Amino acid sequence: MRYENGDKYNGGFYNNMKNGEGVYYYKNGNIYAGEFLNNVRTGNGCFTYKKGKYTYFKGQYLNNLKHGPGMLGFTNGDNVSGIWSSDKLKGGCIVYLKEYKRSFEANIVNGRITFVK
Repeated sequence: MRYENGDKYNGGFYNNMKNGEGVYYYKNGNIYAGEFLNNVRTGNGCFTYKKGKYTYFKGQYLNNLKHGPGMLGFTNGDNVSGIWSSDKLKGGCIVYLKEYKRSFEANIVNGRITFVK
């Protein structure tokens, strides 16, 4: 299905809404492949960013927000894995730093990643 704004969707429909598995292609080049419930990203999915500091988020969504376990990739090759709540990383996480070719334990403190010593 093509939308007037240039976006495109291939996947399940129920009651004229995106439901089940599908792939949504945004006009700006971003792509979401995963589960939908009543037109919103809910369940497992992978969002691929065409531009910006992120390359992908693979994990759980709830009401179009990152919510549950997931991994966020950065354009420099780093990534962070943890539990998300309402689009924000919460509590402990694992940070992979490409420069060091290894992972580190970290915590989220005041919205910032703080490495565990």
